[in-house]
Order: sequence, then structure tokens, then C-alpha cells
Amino acid sequence: MRLRLGADCPDALRAAAGALFDPDADWTLPREGFARLDDFLRAASASGHELRAYPDALAFVAEARDAEWRVAVLAKAYPKGDASPALGRLLNVPLYPYQAEGQLRDPGPRPGPDPGLGAGRGNRR
Repeated sequence: MRLRLGADCPDALRAAAGALFDPDADWTLPREGFARLDDFLRAASASGHELRAYPDALAFVAEARDAEWRVAVLAKAYPKGDASPALGRLLNVPLYPYQAEGQLRDPGPRPGPDPGLGAGRGNRR
């Protein structure tokens, strides 16, 4: 996410932006700043100065924050990582170690195989 400051940006808002965004990297919001973005947006709104935040950029930041939160929650719940006994009790079938490790490192749904994409006789045109 990048910030473009207009010429009429108030000094207080410019200072707040400089504390959050990296002016040396073309005003890019570093990943460490994702958690403080909402505070900056509220401050910008309170200042009365126009600030546009595009929905796709906000969705990207929200998704990254959610992923960080999930990883932190899982690290607390399963402190031994893929060797945590509680992890093995979640499913009726055992996971291979690489599967458990992958879910703890990057939790979320995984796309499964799509049987409709095969090259079987019935799928040829």
C-alpha cells in the first residue's frame, strides 16, 4: 500500500503519515504498520482532510492482519508446532508432518483436486 500526499496535506497529518509510511520507499506502508493503519485512517478522517483508501488495498491489509492473527493464535494453542499432541486430535485421520507444519505456518483452506478437470474420455471435446 502506498500513500500519495497532496500539496495541501496538513502538517499534522503529514507527520503522522511519516511515522507510519516509509517516505524513503515511495511512501510504502511496511508490513509492521498494518496494525496501525486504522488509527491513521481515523486521524485522517478527524482532520477533515480528504483521504481515499481503495477497497482492494484495505482488503489486502485486512487479509494480512488476519493471517498474522491466525498464526499467533495457532502458535499459542500448539506451542510444539506440528508435534503438539492436541493437533493430532483435531482430525479423524492422521496428518503427515509436512501437512501439519504447513497448516500451522499458513492456515486456511486449501483447494482440493477438481475431478471435473481430468482428461478422461468423457472430458475430451
